[in-house]
Amino acid sequence: MKVWELMEKCAEVGISISVHGEIVSLEGDPAVVAEYAPLLRPYKAEIIESADLTPDEWLELIHALDCLIDRYCLGHRLSDFGRERILATRRHQSLISIPESFEWFWRELESLRTNAGQGSTRENIDYE
Repeated sequence: MKVWELMEKCAEVGISISVHGEIVSLEGDPAVVAEYAPLLRPYKAEIIESADLTPDEWLELIHALDCLIDRYCLGHRLSDFGRERILATRRHQSLISIPESFEWFWRELESLRTNAGQGSTRENIDYE
């Protein structure tokens, strides 16, 4: 399970996660916190890192992700409907998953550029 999926699950079961310096605190039902704390522990650094971003930095990262999504859709010749579906999904994702999504779209665009140089083709399937 990815850190953002785990954090969303925590929110669903009533666990509140807060960061104070190098300390990640969980609040909620003690039995549920005891169940989820060991699952979150390996992701402590990622949780702290995401909390260090200012609101303006988050907005810049989201804008940059939207630009990557636009380039991805153009590169794959997706329809406007396909692009809107991707953007709708992005609008509903948790903040902690934004950096991972940015990296994924960046890698995909790099792959597309590499493959374009090798004369490869790609089939597009649009959902109508």
